[in-house]
Amino acid sequence: MSGRKTNGVFKVITYIVLALILFAAIGLIVRFTNGGTTDFKAFYVQIGETVYTENSKLELPYGSTHFETKYIFSDNSEEKHKGYSVKIVPNATEKNNFDFTVDDCVHSFGLEKEFTSAFDIEYGKTGFTINNYGLRVEKIIQSMYSGQTVSIPEIQSNEIYFNLVVSAYNDSQSIVFGLHFAEGMYVELPDRVIL
Repeated sequence: MSGRKTNGVFKVITYIVLALILFAAIGLIVRFTNGGTTDFKAFYVQIGETVYTENSKLELPYGSTHFETKYIFSDNSEEKHKGYSVKIVPNATEKNNFDFTVDDCVHSFGLEKEFTSAFDIEYGKTGFTINNYGLRVEKIIQSMYSGQTVSIPEIQSNEIYFNLVVSAYNDSQSIVFGLHFAEGMYVELPDRVIL
């Protein structure tokens, strides 16, 4: 009789464990498919405790923001991390595209290819940090054309002018953050050239 009782308890425990595994798998799928509305994302970005698997708007606070890049079902340690890439491109829409001049040559903001080098970014093996010590659209464009005379029209400070694109090591997945700069104490930094 005790053998049957032990067998029954073992079966109940097995069913409970299987149910927990199933619920965990469903939870994982829901989390990394945006509630079941998108394909499964093996690559994601984490800022603090917040996980991003989809494109999002992001306000960069005054100071530093650290981005961790991670892969599901992978060892995300520094020794085995697969890698990532980062670029910052213009987010030119009809509403926020504008022309500016560089040494009397007219440039279109929306036609600029990339602004990554104008940002203060510290790269690590598993993630990166963007330093926002008074980032403004004007300063970013001026630092791209250091040593030249840049004239920029007055622009709306509440618009999103830049997209941060964080991609998996093989470019199979990308997460785009529409960047907005938090208002606060602006400190004029000297122009810098980042190679």
